[in-house]
Amino acid sequence: RNSAAFEVITEEEYSEKYGSKKLQDTFIHVADSVDKHCTKYGKDTDSPSVFTSLFSNNAAEMIRLHTTEQLVKDGYQSIQTVSEVYQFVATMLILSRFRLPTEMVYQEYVPLIEEKHKIHMMPYERFTEIYKRLRGYKVSDRTGDDDADDVWLQKKNRLRQLEPLEKVMFEPSIDILLNKTSGELVLDDELIGSRAGDVESQNHSDRKAGKDGPVADAVADSHLGINFGFRLRLSGESQTDNVRQLLTRLPTLKSVDHDVEIKFDRGYGKMTLLSAVGIKGYSMRTIACEIGSKHPFIKAADAVAFKESLIRDGETDLQDDDDNPMVAIYKELEPFILDGTELGGAQVTSAKKEVEIGPQIGQDNDVDPNRRAKVAVHAYGIRDVFDKKNAVKDLRVFSTGGRLDNETAHSWVVMEKHKLNIHKNVLFSNTKASAERLVVETELLYFCWPLTIADKVAEWFLLRRFRFTGTMGATLASKHLPENEVEREIELSKIMEGCMKSWFGRHKSTEEMKQGSANESMILQRLRTLDWIEDVFEVGLLQSTREDAPWLAVSPDGIIVGTISSDDGLFQEDDRQIIFVEMKTRQSVDTTIKTALEMKEKHGPKVFCDYSDDVFNDCVPSSNRKQLLHQATVTGLKYGLFVTAIIDEGVSQIVQLVVVRFSNEDKSNHVLNLNHVGQPLLGWLYSDEIYNRGFLKEEDCPDFLSSEQKFILVSHYTMWNAVYKKVKESGSDGQFKPLPPIAVIKHFQQYNYNKSKWGLDKSTEFALRILMEGIKIGFEPLYILRHIHALVITTWRHEQSRIIKPYIVQHAAGNGGNGPSTSQIRKKLHNMKLPLTKFVHDFSIQLLRFISSDRYERSLLLQPPNLVSQQVLNNQNAELIRLQDNEICQYIDSLSESGNWPLKSHRLRKYTKSLDLQKLRKHHSACYHHSSSKLPDNQNGARPRVKCTLCSNGTTFRQTSRECSSCRVPLCTEKIDGGKSCFDLWHEADDLNVEHKRVNELVRIQKQQNKRKRKRRRRRRNTESNSNSNSERSESSQYESTNQYDAMGNDAMDELEETGSYSYLNPMPSLPNLNIENLSGIGMEVDFDPELLPAGGDSLNGSIDAAVDGNWST
Repeated sequence: RNSAAFEVITEEEYSEKYGSKKLQDTFIHVADSVDKHCTKYGKDTDSPSVFTSLFSNNAAEMIRLHTTEQLVKDGYQSIQTVSEVYQFVATMLILSRFRLPTEMVYQEYVPLIEEKHKIHMMPYERFTEIYKRLRGYKVSDRTGDDDADDVWLQKKNRLRQLEPLEKVMFEPSIDILLNKTSGELVLDDELIGSRAGDVESQNHSDRKAGKDGPVADAVADSHLGINFGFRLRLSGESQTDNVRQLLTRLPTLKSVDHDVEIKFDRGYGKMTLLSAVGIKGYSMRTIACEIGSKHPFIKAADAVAFKESLIRDGETDLQDDDDNPMVAIYKELEPFILDGTELGGAQVTSAKKEVEIGPQIGQDNDVDPNRRAKVAVHAYGIRDVFDKKNAVKDLRVFSTGGRLDNETAHSWVVMEKHKLNIHKNVLFSNTKASAERLVVETELLYFCWPLTIADKVAEWFLLRRFRFTGTMGATLASKHLPENEVEREIELSKIMEGCMKSWFGRHKSTEEMKQGSANESMILQRLRTLDWIEDVFEVGLLQSTREDAPWLAVSPDGIIVGTISSDDGLFQEDDRQIIFVEMKTRQSVDTTIKTALEMKEKHGPKVFCDYSDDVFNDCVPSSNRKQLLHQATVTGLKYGLFVTAIIDEGVSQIVQLVVVRFSNEDKSNHVLNLNHVGQPLLGWLYSDEIYNRGFLKEEDCPDFLSSEQKFILVSHYTMWNAVYKKVKESGSDGQFKPLPPIAVIKHFQQYNYNKSKWGLDKSTEFALRILMEGIKIGFEPLYILRHIHALVITTWRHEQSRIIKPYIVQHAAGNGGNGPSTSQIRKKLHNMKLPLTKFVHDFSIQLLRFISSDRYERSLLLQPPNLVSQQVLNNQNAELIRLQDNEICQYIDSLSESGNWPLKSHRLRKYTKSLDLQKLRKHHSACYHHSSSKLPDNQNGARPRVKCTLCSNGTTFRQTSRECSSCRVPLCTEKIDGGKSCFDLWHEADDLNVEHKRVNELVRIQKQQNKRKRKRRRRRRNTESNSNSNSERSESSQYESTNQYDAMGNDAMDELEETGSYSYLNPMPSLPNLNIENLSGIGMEVDFDPELLPAGGDSLNGSIDAAVDGNWST
């Protein structure tokens, strides 16, 4: 710990030295091994031949047999040949390219595809039959009735019977593609996203795609994402046992030339699994588990807890005592306790242990199982202080990487911050420099070295340490050390304490600081518009070139080039001047802005002054005066510009510009004052001996520092020295070369681990891209499809490798044996225009042609020997209705939790746009039977009348008191134009918008007709009343009913005919001749309330009571 120098490498350097070679080897191995296999068995090397070699006849036959069992059981035709399985796969891959309902694709696109490419896809009905009934183990052996409610009995311990299929699916991939010479594998868990009813155990994860579903442990290639195996993790089985069984599928390495490393996810980081890997001859790298890992390094908090437990047990004084065994135990632990101080720096502590773990490999390429080889197990305790969320993060790593561990124990990788905009006006950056920028950079290099090209990035925070920057330099320039030696050392210790808090503490930016940083770019843009300013540049951290004060540094807010000329003649410069910029921006008018406004009135918007004169003291706040002098001293520039600005509603407004001239005398005095403090405080840190050594020892530190201060300085110096040395020694001709902006710095072990885990994550991502949508299936078919998709991705990778291999060979031949870098390979992959989606489309068409050709028939005769023995088989039928019910229920629950169910507004629009609501509208089951029910009563107990969702708009509408019990939208139940009701049309319509427009137009026409009929009836009644008020009327039953309504009054009649229904809020009047059928026949809805009907033996009243009290649904 802290006894060796750190090495800092960039991501590009890591790739060239450790990454690109293995990537090149992997591509070449995939191309060569597949071609060799196909040639051995007389096959072609095109994609269909490769796929049918990987998805072997054995695996396809297993799926055919078990799927046929389910098809026959459900009354469908069996799958006759394996070629039909391949036809199903090809059809599925073509359909996966469409994000449309499957039936629509078949109707509109499949005929065109078949005609264009001269192929025959599987018919829609046959495809859906197989898609829903894919099975991976024997159906007849499944216990329990698939249609019964004993769901747990159905699925208990069944999914383990998928293991024979899991094995056979990837045996060809392992035999053909596993790179035993220089392979890298990743072992991690994959969540198979499914909420189906045939899932035995389900996990939830916000980190993984799919969110909910069973977990399978998986092995994949780290570089290309080629899968080599899955094994479901089921209830009652430990993770360790599951991984052990998965690892048995990998071959034991039997040659001294074999070198395969497996990267474990941190959940697997235990010594027991390390042994399981070592026995197979593989090396490994993993982050140790929090509990049960048997890692030697102990976190500080755990050590404190252990110490407190000893004290509680009676060991009250853990001092030196040879006779006390607890003291001896604790002393043994102390070297393995990780640094727990809050202000400590990045550290790496390592230990090594020889363990008899691996097989003894002989020169005859064979293994003696009775002998064991000793393997060096490296344990790392890494203190990560660059995490944005946690001030300190302790990582414990296991590794058996051998040579790599010895080379990289103290290596750190700097990760570039790619989102930062580094443009051509950023000084000292790698972008193409203009002539004006080169002039500015040349001028600055006389007085300062560039340490960074941007501020607020990782290296900026790091290299500010052990230096006096603007604010700190301004403060310490006024410090005077006591003459007395004792008092002097006390004062220096206090100053160091303050500096350390500034350097090493994690300071949360205030809102003003955040706004100020965000507004700086806006102010720089504003400065570009001023006529006297010709160029504006951005700059990072600068260090003084003075040999007597290398600890002086500064980060100007900008550098400008302009012409200096004041009206009073005080400033007259013939040449353009380089000027540093310091800004003070505010979001509102505070004391700084008020003062600036007052000084603007007094001195004008643009002010010229000398440092420390009256105008300078008026216009520049006291807290910024020495800060400006410090910037002038470090940059060596004669002029500075102090800008006071306000940001109002996103628009920058400059309040005042103060151009300040600095004399050389002022600068020299500033350095002299700072050196009184800086030399004793920091001079010793810049000695050549410590710099060249690369790390700090406590004996190097001066006596005025406390032991805690020494410890913190020692812990931070190593990383500071490594980054500083990288910047200082990377340039040519002794010049500094800043690193690209750094987002974070990770230890080699951590970075290598993260890069290698990419393989399985990418494999999962690729599989989701080609997963077909539109038909809901159970977990078992979904899991089988995940295996098939993995083999499709492998076939795609092989196709890429056939193109990449010649590129690698040609590049190496023209570059002295050096192959292309990782970035060059990625660029080649991008330029060759073979994305996964395009490959899947072309490959599926080729596969359909292949299985109908003579080549396929010939390939069946050239299969390798049978790789599988008899399997044990079983699983339950996918319960699609229950799956849909669960999905809809969860969706409604999510709406209810957010207060959005039932829908209160824009119901038609939401049901049209939301796929989940469309599923609800069309889905019928015992849970969602879509019956017409009454709307809930209002708060005053009255029955509500609301507009029908389907037939109403803002001007034409009908009211109803009924709603759909499942969709929870108001829908009228009366028929439209002699046809179906809105309730029926709502659940049957394919396009609600079209149906809404049609029905609304019918309602409008009906209302116009009713209005004309009403006028005619009124005229007729008035005529008959005038001619013979006592004459008897003889009308039809419909007209008799109309007469009954006259007792309600014209207002009620108008409401009845305008709305199409009438709500009786008062007891129903006596209507002895009321005919309900006649009321329905004229298109009017009458709602009856049981309380309004006469009591006593009425059959209608009794039926209503039964319906209400018996929970019947109508």
